Parts: sequence; C-alpha cells; structure tokens
Amino acid sequence: EGAILAITAFVVIGLAVGHWFGRPEREHSIVLALASACRHPAIALTIASASFPDLHFAGTILLYVLVSAIVGVPYVMWMRRAECPPSPQL
Repeated sequence: EGAILAITAFVVIGLAVGHWFGRPEREHSIVLALASACRHPAIALTIASASFPDLHFAGTILLYVLVSAIVGVPYVMWMRRAECPPSPQL
C-alpha cells in the first residue's frame, strides 16, 4: 500500500536535508544526514503503541529499520569514496 515507498522517501529526504545542513564540513554532513534519516525506532514504537494500544507496529518499525539501512549504506559508501582521492596511475 505504498509503505515502502513512503519510508524510502522519508529516509532519502532525511539524508539530503541532513547532508545539506551539515555543510561545509564533510564530517558534520555525514553525521547529521544519518541522524536525520535514521530516527530511533523504539521511540516511534512507544508513541504508536501508547496512541493506538490495539494495533501492532513492530513490523512497520522493523521495515523502517531495514529500509533505512538499505538506503543509508550506499550513502555512507558514496561519502567514503568521495573522501578518498583516486590513486595516481603510474
């Protein structure tokens, strides 16, 4: 029903906004991007369970954690690759 697409969009937007606001220092950009995109799932589970005690949200929170890891790993790899200059060809 579009949950994966919505979670992916939320993570990508969080990475982009965090990266943008962390500039100009690369280390700040990376940390803020990951912190913005990877919200703490236990807080979300607690709030959702308290607000709607009859519903179960553990699957949705697990899906969010998995999607954020799948989207976050390529971002970290991209930042590491951009950090290291290519070695000169001999």
